[in-house]
Amino acid sequence: MQAVLVLPITMAGLQPLVTVELDGTEAHLLMDTGSFFSFVTPEAAKRAKLNVGFAPEGLRVQGLGGEARPDKATVQDFTVGKQTLHRVDLLVYGDRFSANGVDGILGQNFLRLASVEIDLANGIARLIKTTGCKHANLAYWAGSKPVSVLDILATDLNAPHIVASAQVNGTDIRVMFDTGASSSHLSLRAAERAGITPQSPGVVPGGLRFGLGTAARDSWIAPVKSFKLDAEETHNTRIRIGELGTLPRQVDMLLGADFFLSHHVFIDYDARRVFFTYNGGPVFDLSVRGAAATAPEAGAESATSAADLDRRAEASFARGELPAAIADFGLAIAAEPGNPQYHLHRAQARAGDARQALTDLDEALRLQPNFTEALMLRAAIRIRNNNLDGARADFAAAESAAPDRYELPLQEAGAYTATERYPMALELLDRWIAAHPQDERLYDALGERCLVRGMLDRDLDAALSDCNTARRHESGNSQVLYNRGIVQLRRKEYAKAIADFNDTIELQPRLARALYARGLARTGTGDQAGGEADRQAAVALEPRVASLFRDVNLGP
Repeated sequence: MQAVLVLPITMAGLQPLVTVELDGTEAHLLMDTGSFFSFVTPEAAKRAKLNVGFAPEGLRVQGLGGEARPDKATVQDFTVGKQTLHRVDLLVYGDRFSANGVDGILGQNFLRLASVEIDLANGIARLIKTTGCKHANLAYWAGSKPVSVLDILATDLNAPHIVASAQVNGTDIRVMFDTGASSSHLSLRAAERAGITPQSPGVVPGGLRFGLGTAARDSWIAPVKSFKLDAEETHNTRIRIGELGTLPRQVDMLLGADFFLSHHVFIDYDARRVFFTYNGGPVFDLSVRGAAATAPEAGAESATSAADLDRRAEASFARGELPAAIADFGLAIAAEPGNPQYHLHRAQARAGDARQALTDLDEALRLQPNFTEALMLRAAIRIRNNNLDGARADFAAAESAAPDRYELPLQEAGAYTATERYPMALELLDRWIAAHPQDERLYDALGERCLVRGMLDRDLDAALSDCNTARRHESGNSQVLYNRGIVQLRRKEYAKAIADFNDTIELQPRLARALYARGLARTGTGDQAGGEADRQAAVALEPRVASLFRDVNLGP
């Protein structure tokens, strides 16, 4: 076994990022074993001054969010780690990926140059050339730990996905190892075969999920009796379920970055095997941050530098191990106190404690006044603490520091919408939509503007048009349906509003604001008893929900 390339990994939430250079311009690519090719976003291509042209005729990319046609660029000098490759072709696509500092995807055309070891818990991946290892145990780190081994389907450049067999509740499924998916995800079709539906007892909303393409899809978190991969079996756990769109080889489930954080994995393409050991901690991320840290993996590599400590802390943070993450971020800061990134990372882990988070962010911005991510996080915390002037100043500074990051005004508008500052959100959305008619995030922005106009009781015909356009491109996810229902409620088209809220509640039965809004619509039709029942059920789920509508003169 010979390591041909070492890739330091930084976890941005549940996204494993590799730092590369594109013709001398730094970029951060998501390591994605589920992507057949490497991508850069249009913004990153523009920043690196790449010559972007048309991709081969007929080329399409597919994923959770649907299908799209990419462009293509050639990088003369593609540097990763200590190695520079020349004349590397990249696809250009994915406006949505540019959030959180992600500039694209490092896909299978790169990762399958050799076998690949993925150790996200320690912030490292390695491309390893193996010789004469067909029958060997390649989990060299395991020591006395149990090693699971899975056979995978044959792979090549045209079918590079890593697919193996597993079981849910004793039902056979196919899983795909996909580091680009933040969280593991079982398809609705396979869940139903295993006796699970969104209406099953104990199933709760899991929020909207995004992927390649423009569509956002609803998800749910469901209890399962067992999940089995080779000899590793997890009992009485929970798994995210939802529609997965078009996937290769009848794949039923994505094993995402949450799985990789809880496992040390070696993928041997030539021998068609995957080796993995369990690190500890939750196997699947369910967007619930825990308070207890787990012990590091036995035999884990020691962090020898501030950068190593920071990567290890980011992995702990992504797994919800907040005390371990905060402790390691503190060690990284002590080792290199002048690095603003480490203060930002600790602030992200401390976001639940505004005072401590703001202390770290103030220091990060003292060290680097135009630090965009620190400015955006401080603005979000200031909004929650009703420091609106400070938040607006931070947002303005962030956008001035990074004028090509077109997602920043959308994040600002979202922060205003979430805190019911609708006029400020509308002003931003109007400007952004007019300036970016071709951006794939356009439909998210239209859907949000539909809601904002509805809450303000303003331009309701235009609001309805926004929602209908968003729905045509994003299908019928619960957010688009709810937004349109609000507009129909304002228009006093109560039957149409009730239909949209019914569809919303079918997807998300515990969404308090949809129940309350349906109650208002029912009251509008004269169904006083039904309206009151819905409103009481909504308040039982979320006591503050009535004020959300009362504050904008919707409802009693």
